[in-house]
Amino acid sequence: VATNGFSLGNAVLGNGQYHAADLEKRHIYVISPYTGKLLRYNMDARTITVVADLPVPGPYPPYAGFGHTVLAWDSINRVLFWPHDPQFGGPITLYIYHPDTNTWEKDPMLQPQSLPVVGNHAVFDPAQNALLVIGGAPQPPGTPRYFFLYRYGTGSGPPPPPPPAPPSAPPPAADLTA
Repeated sequence: VATNGFSLGNAVLGNGQYHAADLEKRHIYVISPYTGKLLRYNMDARTITVVADLPVPGPYPPYAGFGHTVLAWDSINRVLFWPHDPQFGGPITLYIYHPDTNTWEKDPMLQPQSLPVVGNHAVFDPAQNALLVIGGAPQPPGTPRYFFLYRYGTGSGPPPPPPPAPPSAPPPAADLTA
């Protein structure tokens, strides 16, 4: 950590992995593909802490959905989303980590038209209080592609702070002709 790196053997932790940033608490979350642990990096203390075991069994490795982890931080509800894809291109299950209780919640991510929810990219939009899951493994030609929008809870957490106000316009120039 002192050299801004953390390694296990000759592999850099987080190499090829997604991370999620809780900017309010200045934490970065990543899943170790080697141990099956959820890790938290404290940006101020420059320390890494093992915070939880993953809610699914290993092995770690070989690939069991850990070699390509997707994470997103929900800044409204203050939870970590892990859309877990155990088959790399198959249907995903959403696991939700609650840092305040150090617990995982499982959500099957059901879709109203009974389409399987797939995706290998995720982003949380705090303005819409929504997780967007997109992408996936190659499909046969003609297979439609979908975006999946997911809202967790009521969004009852306090909203993120508003963006800073734009700079004010300079005052009008004085009239020197009078």
